[in-house]
Amino acid sequence: MGAGSGTYERHGYEQALRTQIEHGVVDCVGSRRGATAFVHESEQRSARIRKRASHAPYTR
Repeated sequence: MGAGSGTYERHGYEQALRTQIEHGVVDCVGSRRGATAFVHESEQRSARIRKRASHAPYTR
């Protein structure tokens, strides 16, 4: 299904996406920055895994 958090970390994808979102979108429109959270494994078939993934950004 998609790449997990380990893949994003190893290849620097998360930092690249964070930079694009925060600088390229939020700063460009003059908005105030808040929290940026990536929800890995949110497209899994298992409801248990989706629920765990959707709560993970708030528990770290």
